[in-house]
Amino acid sequence: MNVYAIEYIYDPDAEPQMAKIRPQHRNFLTQLFNEGTLLIGGAWIADNHDSATAKKPGALLLMHTQSDKEALEILHNDPFYINNFIIERTIHRWNPLLSPFDLEK
Repeated sequence: MNVYAIEYIYDPDAEPQMAKIRPQHRNFLTQLFNEGTLLIGGAWIADNHDSATAKKPGALLLMHTQSDKEALEILHNDPFYINNFIIERTIHRWNPLLSPFDLEK
């Protein structure tokens, strides 16, 4: 198994619609977390005070899967993805040297 870091960038104009779907999105991620596929996930915090660190709305997910293809196929079922709220996804295979997670599986 490998660890992948996936960054979501959200459509900044979709927040009102995203709020309606967010419970489904969180339930989907909770299921992945409970089965051990999602190690950690969360949204970027908007920092409007410092434009040098301001990020587009989005999130970071760390997933434990066999391949990047498998990770993305799983995330195709995310309600945010299905509803076209994610305008960009990037994925990187990651080698965590220190981790609280059991990654030996």
